Amino acid sequence: MAVADSSFLVALFLPYDINHEKAKELFKNTDYVIVPYEILMETLTVLLHKEDIELVRTVHELIESAETFVVYYKGERYSDKALMLFLNQSDKLSFFDCVAISLAKLLKQDLLTFDRNQLNEFRK
Repeated sequence: MAVADSSFLVALFLPYDINHEKAKELFKNTDYVIVPYEILMETLTVLLHKEDIELVRTVHELIESAETFVVYYKGERYSDKALMLFLNQSDKLSFFDCVAISLAKLLKQDLLTFDRNQLNEFRK
């Protein structure tokens, strides 16, 4: 089990993404992928900008219905920590990066991301 960031999910669903093969391999080796609701919304937005609404609908339906994905809806425990991390950071991580980091730490799970700054913050 691991928490997904949008960089991982976008790479997983876009065959032309530079990290597509890495994402497929990580996905294949992960029994459950936890998707924070905020990351789902960010992913769908990025996919709309890169592709079209049909892909967005397909990905949304897949993530909501496949047993491999577990959508984690907003919880105060991780969103408060995400906000504190966001406000007190020294890098330029997005709030959504902080959400994924905070939930992964709360659940004591790995973080699936291709963002090096985010991964460095997660490992602190």
